[in-house]
Amino acid sequence: MGDRAAAVTREPGAEASLHAEHGGQRFRPRAGSNILWLAMTWRVGSILIKMATIAVMLAPFASRASAQEQPAVDGHRYYTRYCASCHGAAGDGHGPVAKVLATPPADLRLLAERFGNPLPTARIARFIDGRDAVAAHGDREMPVWGERFYDVAAGRTREAKIKEIIDDIIAWLGTIQTVRVSR
Repeated sequence: MGDRAAAVTREPGAEASLHAEHGGQRFRPRAGSNILWLAMTWRVGSILIKMATIAVMLAPFASRASAQEQPAVDGHRYYTRYCASCHGAAGDGHGPVAKVLATPPADLRLLAERFGNPLPTARIARFIDGRDAVAAHGDREMPVWGERFYDVAAGRTREAKIKEIIDDIIAWLGTIQTVRVSR
């Protein structure tokens, strides 16, 4: 304890303005130690101001990162709702409906092998919305996703909303791309 304990006395019932934890007891500086109080307050205040300044400086980067990630987050939600039953939750082509389809669904994790990375959004979008015929999606009598999303997009400019949904799905597909290892 030494000098520090001698310089600090315990005052029960006194309003505690600065506490030093020592052995489970709370201590208050003597009345003449206002300089110590001011120094500690200044140091803590200075640290808090620096932390706040850093947080304000980094905020634009944090929001930019989340804004870039948001389409993939939304895309995963759309994918789970509209695509996972055939293509599987992981995009591996092993969804619960895959067993009954005449043509097995594609392993969407391997699109980059075929089309390159980053994925060509316009080309992949045509597959999803039905502009390019895909045998597994059936003939034109079967609703293709572009038509389904047209119904979902009610209340907004429909083509813009359809494009947004499909682009978000493609953004998520970009996050699951893998490369096969040759053996």
